[in-house]
Amino acid sequence: MGRQAPLALVAVAVAVAVAVAVPACGDGDAGPPGVPRAAVVPAPAGLVRACARVQRRVGFPVRCPRVLPDNGGGFERPRAYQVSRCSWMLNLEPRGARRGVFHLLVGGRCRPWDLARLPGSPRIRDLGLVVGELRPGRPDEIQYAPRVVRRLRVAGGPGVVLRARPYPQGGIHGDHLVLLHNAGGHGQLVSGHRADVAALVAIAEGSDP
Repeated sequence: MGRQAPLALVAVAVAVAVAVAVPACGDGDAGPPGVPRAAVVPAPAGLVRACARVQRRVGFPVRCPRVLPDNGGGFERPRAYQVSRCSWMLNLEPRGARRGVFHLLVGGRCRPWDLARLPGSPRIRDLGLVVGELRPGRPDEIQYAPRVVRRLRVAGGPGVVLRARPYPQGGIHGDHLVLLHNAGGHGQLVSGHRADVAALVAIAEGSDP
């Protein structure tokens, strides 16, 4: 028995090493490295209809979310903002949210984001990402820009996560996490208050024209 015990310990150690080295089933579907899977629910028909209305007014494909974060209460009817031939954004206010994402914005622009060259505080004026303020006695505008907090992969391509300033300096994105990525040659945006990266990635990767 004394000689068998060390052999048994070696066998256990080998088994543990193999278990650590081999990923569990389904790990390949967990999203970008370091981003856990988010709890989502199917997007309501009202959101799909809102995307269709926006599509009639813009000149490039509107990638509509097919899933939304599960916040325990859902979202109100979407409202359209900054819709033109080259940009669109839908505002989703919470409806009795009990957890998770409290306020959500999704949108896009006709031009792709230059993600590789974004500085630490990008001066992006599209889709309300930079807020300008004029103060008495100052001829120039004070600009409040978000800051880059993370770079990651979204649907196989590059993405950037920003943190917007608190309201009012952050404007409509006040205190949101904002995900920027490109799809189909166009810039895409997902922005959420009380959101985490997993929720933003789930929405982005669950969107299509």
